[in-house]
Amino acid sequence: MKRWLSVTTLGFTLLLSGCFTGGGSGGQQSGRGGLPVDTRILGPQLLERDPVGYYELSWVQRDTDTRSEVIPALTNLMNQSASALEKLQYAMSLHSLAAIDDRALTQAYYVYARELITEGKVGVALAMIGDGGLDVNYLTNDQLKFFLDTANQHRLMHTTRRLIQEGGRRQVVASQDARWVNQNRRPHEWLDAVGTVSVDGGFVIDRGSVRRAGGSGSGFFIDRNGYFITNFHVIEMAVEGDRKHLVNLSVVIDTKGVRAPAKVIGYTKDADLALLKVEYEPDFAFDIATYANNVEAGQRIYALGSPLGLFNSNISTGVITNTERVLEFIASTPLGNIIQIDAAVNPGNSGGPLVNDDGIVVGVVYSGLLQFSGINFALPADLVRVMLPKMILQDAPDTPKLAVVPYADLAAFDGNRVLELQYVGLRSQAIKSGVENFGVVERVNNQSVKSVADMQIQFARRYPNTIATLRQGGKNIPIVLKSRPKYPGWHALLRDQDIALFPAFYGAQVKASGQYLLITRVYMRSSMEDIGFEENDSIVINGPFKRNVPDHLYALNVRARMAKVGGLEFAGMLLVADLRGFNWV
Repeated sequence: MKRWLSVTTLGFTLLLSGCFTGGGSGGQQSGRGGLPVDTRILGPQLLERDPVGYYELSWVQRDTDTRSEVIPALTNLMNQSASALEKLQYAMSLHSLAAIDDRALTQAYYVYARELITEGKVGVALAMIGDGGLDVNYLTNDQLKFFLDTANQHRLMHTTRRLIQEGGRRQVVASQDARWVNQNRRPHEWLDAVGTVSVDGGFVIDRGSVRRAGGSGSGFFIDRNGYFITNFHVIEMAVEGDRKHLVNLSVVIDTKGVRAPAKVIGYTKDADLALLKVEYEPDFAFDIATYANNVEAGQRIYALGSPLGLFNSNISTGVITNTERVLEFIASTPLGNIIQIDAAVNPGNSGGPLVNDDGIVVGVVYSGLLQFSGINFALPADLVRVMLPKMILQDAPDTPKLAVVPYADLAAFDGNRVLELQYVGLRSQAIKSGVENFGVVERVNNQSVKSVADMQIQFARRYPNTIATLRQGGKNIPIVLKSRPKYPGWHALLRDQDIALFPAFYGAQVKASGQYLLITRVYMRSSMEDIGFEENDSIVINGPFKRNVPDHLYALNVRARMAKVGGLEFAGMLLVADLRGFNWV
């Protein structure tokens, strides 16, 4: 199962974003929802129960920095909590408020990772090593040995090598023989850790004919306990829709001639990823180690999977042609950049690993264009790493979890190779605590950021209702993270007016000038630039255009005067914004 995209789909989006058309209005749109009602009351009870919420409301309602009250409250909750995950979340907020150092944060990560390993979620836990939060430099010798023995047992080659290297510096050695790490596997041996996902939805009657419901895709093991990664769109039928209780999931390991039952543990629509648990122990699993995963254009890669669902995994090879694609014409992927590859992949390859010469997963095969066999796409491994911990937070046993993505409620632009904000909520905690709209963002969580994708990834490393940091002008500013809504742009529109959202929605800064809005800046590669707007052009907002506009788009009917066409005025022009938030973080 592969997201095949017709070029006409791309053309339609560009047409909507940049064409001249007539005005009008029509029926109401639905499915977007309203703003959640905030029932919190600022006071001692909120401080005791939810210090992060207290910190946010103190800024919003009183313009007051209450970190001196919040830090002791967070520390008290962290010390009292019996949950390793809660302790980690409290530690993240304390770290952002400069109340604990990197070593203390690493220790909180260690406690949570050890708990996950005890539960058998080895691949998820070890994905946290490196820029995932677990800095091996701050581990004790006993902690380092624990991770080394775990990685060695699960044959995670590059994590084991990295921990052996650190152990050599400290004279820490693995409990069992680890000489296998010096024997690189050949590409055909990688197929032992690849499987074909079979989605069997039974039979349906379609136009008088009986056909099977379901499909197939690909995926790969991330530890020897059977945890397995694929795309959300491969298993979507198993978790959503009226047939989800009828679906049987299984994974076929072709090289072993084995079909094993599987279940969905968690999934994310925003990143099109899913985590399965397969009742099978592979001989080895793929390593998605952070520190060995440099991805660049021109790098040779191998795409592994089962094209056309043939239950016969194969390998195609090619190169990475671009690492910074933003595919706004593909639904449900507003997070991070996309890797473009020229390796041959087909329907059925979705979810399969994209592997470099060293055998490290650098991406997950995701989609392609129908008419062009050499233009295919993969999700980067960085995105997989940050989403893995979010996909295991189950509300109830045996219930697949929809991962909740942390969200700062900001919009940003990186077209000039400098990351700057395009939108900060007019009454938000962020703007009241000092975040400047149109200001340059230097770092997030003390990590350098150069793109919107970098910023999204860094915020996604945290959890909703925790505090992160954003640096502007050399100053670290605490930001309260929330849960990302389905349509971030729609939530912003419910709070603020069209004018405040013009930069984020359409790519232009404007200011009021009599009855007109005067354009003061047009962003590179924006819809406004595509149409042909320049500085000092002007527009008048007629109102929203609603007829036959999908929920994920917002159309604005304007009257425009443009210098490029001799100052002629267009009485009815549509400006269309994508509310899914590809530039929202």
